[in-house]
Amino acid sequence: MKKHNNKTESHTQNGNRSRTSHQVTMGVKSPNITTRKAIAELEAGEWKRFSSVDVLMENLNADD
Repeated sequence: MKKHNNKTESHTQNGNRSRTSHQVTMGVKSPNITTRKAIAELEAGEWKRFSSVDVLMENLNADD
């Protein structure tokens, strides 16, 4: 059965009937250590701005 507002649909798969919704429920996850470090750097003002994508790419491709 499909409602006209496209919010729910019924599907039959392998003989089992299931109901799906366009709303996705996702669990809340905490950031991993790499993400937490990146957030801390941003909050401390330790980030760079670039005047263009070309300048950004030069910086990324530069040998450090």
